[in-house]
Formats: sequence, structure tokens, C-alpha cells
Amino acid sequence: MEKVATWIKNLTDRTGLSPLRGRGNIAYSCYVDSHPKFEWQATLFCASLIRNGRVDPGDIYVHINPGVSNQFRKLVEGFGANCVEAEPFDQTHPYCNKIVQTRTEALSKYQAVVLCDCDLYVLAPFSQTLGEDEALGRTVDRPNPPLQMLEEIYLKSSLAFPNAVPVGYPLSTDEKTFATNWNGGFYVLRGDRIGAFGEAWARFARGLLGREEEALGDYKVHVDQVAFGMALDELELSWSALNPAHNVPTHLPVSEHAQFSKELGSLHYHSMQDYLGRLMPSKEPSLNGAIAAASEQIEDLIRSRILADSNFAQVFEKWQDHCSEAGPKELEQAACAFREPRYLRHSARRLEHLASLHLDISGRSVLELGAGIGEHSQFFLDRGCSVFSVEPRDENVAFMRKRHSDDAEHLPGKNHFVLKASADEAVELLSGNKFEIVYNYGLLYHMANPREFLRASAGLCGGLYLLETAISDLVSMDTKYSEDQANLTNAIDGECVLLSREEIFSILQEEFRYAYVPRTQPAHEQFLKDWSRAPDINPGRHRAIFIGSLTPIESPLLSPVLLMEHE
Repeated sequence: MEKVATWIKNLTDRTGLSPLRGRGNIAYSCYVDSHPKFEWQATLFCASLIRNGRVDPGDIYVHINPGVSNQFRKLVEGFGANCVEAEPFDQTHPYCNKIVQTRTEALSKYQAVVLCDCDLYVLAPFSQTLGEDEALGRTVDRPNPPLQMLEEIYLKSSLAFPNAVPVGYPLSTDEKTFATNWNGGFYVLRGDRIGAFGEAWARFARGLLGREEEALGDYKVHVDQVAFGMALDELELSWSALNPAHNVPTHLPVSEHAQFSKELGSLHYHSMQDYLGRLMPSKEPSLNGAIAAASEQIEDLIRSRILADSNFAQVFEKWQDHCSEAGPKELEQAACAFREPRYLRHSARRLEHLASLHLDISGRSVLELGAGIGEHSQFFLDRGCSVFSVEPRDENVAFMRKRHSDDAEHLPGKNHFVLKASADEAVELLSGNKFEIVYNYGLLYHMANPREFLRASAGLCGGLYLLETAISDLVSMDTKYSEDQANLTNAIDGECVLLSREEIFSILQEEFRYAYVPRTQPAHEQFLKDWSRAPDINPGRHRAIFIGSLTPIESPLLSPVLLMEHE
């Protein structure tokens, strides 16, 4: 985090992008449609405005479609921002909804209003003033719609042609557009003109929608953008160009981006995000330092809120659902992989053994690593625990979430959160948080870095660390092997390392004040009662159970030393 803070400070110092003096001079507004994608993007927009833009939350206006989730509404209110319910501009055409922001009377009280797309991540405060101008904007990135189409639209509307200028990121000198055809990610309007402007904007948008196919054809997604320029020209508002550093697209591989490498105010990232909500790298290398810093901040936001704020957690979970590519076929594959009779028997024997140890686990917070389809999650949920399950595969995550959605009346799933992430990603993302129980059953031997992972995941434990894994019969060296990655129960990267019982127990003794092994074993052939016979009995397929604890456990069922024989 110190690295990110330093990066942002240096950025601000270099560019002079300091905030406007005084509170209440400028408002920031966006419109959020009822879709998990826009809810998550608006969450990042608000968080970055407050953190990097140094905007008072009371000056942020989030206009919400009536269909957005209650969790998102509460999240916006939790930020301290204004949540304004606003009906869509046109029920049949979702591309004009940002127009309804101009009807919010409170915005007219500001000197300036910034109308933004949700997919804008703010890196530095906005300082460019309107001065004598009434609007600021940046020419569109690409010639959308083509200049000839714009000319035909203006002719039919009896509007004079504005100057033709090169688009923001031309691929040739022939790519031009009207000077008032602005990118919709960042508009700035004078507050006292926003109402009248909104009326003209809406009128032109309705006119274009009324003859959509004739007017814009395949470019209909740009209705609000074209209508904005038409209103600007009809009202003859005075305007100036927006500093393009405040609205930099990350999806265009053009060298012109290089001029912004040291003066980025905000990133317009469109849909370039991964399943953890981070910004994806650009094809333009000069932007990737800023993108990496933004992504690190997003990870920090998740780290600080995902356990503390249930509204944030649910908005994030819906984002991950949106990113999933799992359909009915994939759900069936997950069920088949984990509910095969051999697998079910193995899980049952381990869980009944865990119950027989009579550990104090009821009502605890549990981090479940490598959760599969959640067959073990229910063990803890039935005991009143809150369970945070981590699983990297789309198919398995989708199965878990659907299961609790479909069987909500029969399963106590309300305290079950599922994070799609690799175990390594989860440990990094959750660093600084503590769980009363870390449950690591059946994962460690699927990893290429078991030592490092065991130590790192121990740092998340605030009580008990429950570990079950396949082990190596070789005390002094690793056993390395590969797995079929297509198998939903196997390692996601295919490379695996087995550790010995001795080394695993030694690591637990180092990471915890107390380490134990059970005196009993599950009633399954992979768990030996006499370890001296290990080389002779199905070598390489033996499993063991370990417990790390921050406090002593007084139990006749546990041994503080490794055992050669179990009861």
C-alpha cells in the first residue's frame, strides 16, 4: 500500500492536479443500470473518487436504476454518497440513461457538474476549471459514428456543422469527427445550465431514437453521445477541450498514449477487468504502471471490506457471477466430479473423523481453502459457522452458489460467502484478516509451492488450522508429480509437490505455538494406523491430518508429537 500511496503522491506533485479549493464547487455524477457489472464499476468509481480524487462523498451523486440491488444502494450510502433513484430514460433503449442525471435539482447548485461513466477509475484530483466556459469535453477516441453519418443527422435537424477535427486516437489523417462529438466518459457542465441542457439533450435523443435505424444504424449505442453534441451546438454553449489526462482509454494500442504516461488523472477502462475486479493491462505499455497501481488499490479495497461489509461482499460476489462462463453443462460436470461414489466415501470418512475429535468449532469464522463444490462447507454451516470458501474453478464456484440459491429453505447458506480465486490469490487478497478456523483439507498436495503456501495461509489463522493432505513417504526429499488439469478435483496448474509428515509438522510447530496430530485415523485405507508399514502399503497414496493452534488444546484425542501408531 505504501508503494501505491507514493505513486499517487508523485503523480499529483508532477502534474499539479490538485483539488478545487473549497467544498461544494463541483459534483460528480453517474448512472448505474441494474446489472452486476455496473454496480461493481460504480463501487470502484466512488471509492477512487474519494481516495484519489479527494472528493467529499457528499458531492457524489449515484443515480440508480430502480432494479439495482439493495446491497448496492446500502453500499453507496455507506460511502456517504448520494443515492438518487432515477427511472431509465427509455425502457427500450438503455444507452441514454445518463441523460436523466440532468433532472436532479441538487446538481444545479454546483459551479460545475462532472457526468461520468461508471467504468472510470480516478487516479488524481480533477482541477481544470470551466472559467468562462459552460462545458468541457474530449473528442471521441474513434470515428463513431462516421463523420458522413453525423453530417446527415445534422442536416435533417437543421443544425449548422461544427468544425471537423481529428478523432482522439486516429489511425490515419482521414479519421475526423465533429469537434463537439465528445467521449461520454467524462463531461463537465456548468451547474446552472444543466437543467436547460438536459432538456435539449433529451429532445435530440428522442428524435434519434424515433428514427434509430435510419439515423444511426449499427451505431445506435452512441445515441446519447451524438445527442449531447447536438444540444451543445444548438444552445451554442461556450466550451473548451478537456485535459485528456482525465479520461484516458486503456483499450486502444496507440502510441499517442505515451504523452499521458506521467500525467494520468483517470482511466476509462471499459470492460477490461478480471474476475477479481482488477483492471487488465493495456496494449499500450505506458499505461500499465498506472493500471497496476489502480489494481493494487482495488485489491486493498477488497481486503479491507470483504469481511467487514456484507453489502460490499455481495456486490463483489455478483460481479464474479457475471464473469463466470459456467452453464448447465459445466454445473453437471462439477457434480459428476465431486459426487462420484469413491469421492463421496472419502469425504464422509474425513468429516466423521473431524467430528469425533470434539474440537471447539461451533459458531466460528471459517476460511475454507480449495472448497470444490462445497461438500465440506456444510459441515461448518450446520454448526452455526460463517464460512468463507475459496475455489478457483468457474464450474465449482457456480455449483456452490446455485446450490445455496436453489436450496435456501433447506440449507443454512446465509453465512456462506464464495470467492472465486486460487488459494495463492486468496491468501494475498485476505492478508491482514484473521479467521478463527482455517480449513485446509485436500488442497496442499495439489500445489507446486506447498511450503510457502502453508506458511502464508497460517498467517490468516486466529485460532485453529485444520490440515489434511496426501503426504510423501520420503522424509528427506520432495515427491513431485503432475495432474490432469482438466479434472475439476485436481490442481489448476497441473504441477504438484508432496511434503513428508515430518516437514509439515515441523512447519506447523514454527507457525503456531501448538501443533498436534490426532491419535485416531479416519476409517479409510489411505489413512494408516501403523506408519512403519507405509513403504509396503500402496506407497505414495497415504494421507495425514494435522492441527495447528494458537492456544493449547487439552484433549486425549490429540498428540503433541508425531505418532508412528494410531489407535
